[in-house]
Amino acid sequence: MKIDEGLPAAFLALREFLITNYRGKRAAGGRECVIRCPYCGDSKDPKSAHLYVGFNRRKNSISYHCFKCNTNGDVGIQFFRTLGIYDSNIINLVVEYNNSHRDQALIFNREHQGYRTNNSVIAADPIIPVFDTPEYRKKLNYINNRIGGRLTFDDIQAYRIVLNLMDFLTTNGVTTFSRTMDIMDQLAFGFIGFLSADSTHVTMRRIIPENKVHESISKRYTNYTIHENGIQMYCIREWINELAPNVVCIAEGAFDILSLHYNFLSAFPNKIMFAACGKGVDSVIRYLVYTKHMSLINSTFHIFIDNDISPKDLINYKRTLISMGIPYHIHRNVYEGEKDYGVPKS
Repeated sequence: MKIDEGLPAAFLALREFLITNYRGKRAAGGRECVIRCPYCGDSKDPKSAHLYVGFNRRKNSISYHCFKCNTNGDVGIQFFRTLGIYDSNIINLVVEYNNSHRDQALIFNREHQGYRTNNSVIAADPIIPVFDTPEYRKKLNYINNRIGGRLTFDDIQAYRIVLNLMDFLTTNGVTTFSRTMDIMDQLAFGFIGFLSADSTHVTMRRIIPENKVHESISKRYTNYTIHENGIQMYCIREWINELAPNVVCIAEGAFDILSLHYNFLSAFPNKIMFAACGKGVDSVIRYLVYTKHMSLINSTFHIFIDNDISPKDLINYKRTLISMGIPYHIHRNVYEGEKDYGVPKS
């Protein structure tokens, strides 16, 4: 029997789409397609790829799984948005297939994994727990040392900073986790998290030595997925004023935007503060324009880039802004020896 036989037409179409448009490569004899992972950024080698998209026969769904960051799930609208895919034909074909077979997937979960009455969805404005313990004080001191600040526990809640991932999840009723329990314990103890704009992801910053954690989370930053249908970008403020000009400030990392807000822009009106968190500045721009429908009239974008940005990425940022007719300013930290804005004001 030919390998393609028995595979749904929706998957075959998606496989060819990824091969044609995203340098995808066939894997498992064509039963899967592998591309570079947009969730963790994959390795520095552009030829290396770890995100596998395939047909899960047991669940009868088209799914994906990154073997580098362990992000996984069924292919849906958010998966396509994360990749920057807006082709309605391929999106509708795949999403309709997965939706039509969702009942079979639930039956599989009941029989093989146990039906989960609780889920991983939390409120858009969740509770950020803070406890006056040595662990929490140590992590607060780490943040203040990074940005030269005097943040308090009240500020931690306002800035949507997660000092202990397990405390945060359980406080908000989440008991289904996307990583194994040993990894969850390490993320809770050795990391500080920054909650995404829609509360579906947490960008985790490692603050203990890399040899103290599992190799899968040994990088400086790890993305934790609460719910697949969402965005990864960290946001301090997203109050879009439709009646007044908006000042949009976008930086690469969470500590960059945190320092910029605390040290320079805390009193500035009508500002929208975002950190791309590995997704690229252009992803934030598309999110604000296409998902949040932010008016571009009289709005200005300030892009705070890392000094080691590739010329290609910088050109792409400029092209995106120019194509939308958005006034913009690009800033760099030119202080000797520094590469970004995640530093004290001095």
